[in-house]
Amino acid sequence: MSLTGIPLIVAAGFGVIAAAALTVRAWRRPVVRPLGILITEALLLAGIGLVVNRVELFYPSWADLLQQSDDPAVTAAVQPGALDEWLRTRPAGDPFTWHPPGWTDWHLAAAPTVVVPPDYPDHPDRRYSVVVVIGDAGAGPPAGAEQTVVVVARTTVATTAAALTEDLPARLSHDLRVTGRRWALVSPASGMALADQAAAVPGRYSAIAMIRGRPGDSRAPVGVTVGTSDGLATAVAWAARQTPPPLAAAVPPVTWLPVHHRPHRPAGSAPTRTGGSLVPGQPRP
Repeated sequence: MSLTGIPLIVAAGFGVIAAAALTVRAWRRPVVRPLGILITEALLLAGIGLVVNRVELFYPSWADLLQQSDDPAVTAAVQPGALDEWLRTRPAGDPFTWHPPGWTDWHLAAAPTVVVPPDYPDHPDRRYSVVVVIGDAGAGPPAGAEQTVVVVARTTVATTAAALTEDLPARLSHDLRVTGRRWALVSPASGMALADQAAAVPGRYSAIAMIRGRPGDSRAPVGVTVGTSDGLATAVAWAARQTPPPLAAAVPPVTWLPVHHRPHRPAGSAPTRTGGSLVPGQPRP
């Protein structure tokens, strides 16, 4: 069973019920009674822990939970994004068209547009949360956010949830200093089906801002905050407030929590970065 899967949580729930029933049945036995209570409480705490882990993704898999390391826990420096140097040459906060490798396979209506916070080039030690605008909500001028990276992805009926939860985050994490989880989505009411599918992936999107919709129109998964708005700028601002503030270098990257799960590399070596993004005006290696 998957560590974050529903079957394991259900099994833990049945275990609590079974342990409680056996404890009640053997209540008259002084030796069995306290043991049954302890087992029931332990199973209950384990079940609660599984639910929390599913939402927060502290341990995405059994390998992460069981992995041991003798290396001291150290915080990692924030690695620069592939576009960081190029962004220093541009006016602060100006949107740009983003052409990451393979973006045409995401089945978008056009290449994504990205807006970084005005102070992004001035804080190379920070990682920023992300707001992704999908559907025809991104047809107008892109709206920026003070402390959040905004990506406008004009999705189509052919766009899949995997493009929003796997492909786009992977490329964006290579090109910009962004966090790995608890992003937010902005969608028109007509795009809520795709938004719901994307938000169903644990840990990726924790909030959805729906434009020109009503709370009853949304079928967002449990744990996802849903807000409504009549304008793109207002929706982006609300969604940005639902994400964590920028993380400085003193905080381990969220994709590396807990720190002792970090893959071992020889001292002094740097992680390998592959690929690149074709952005108009970006220097080529």
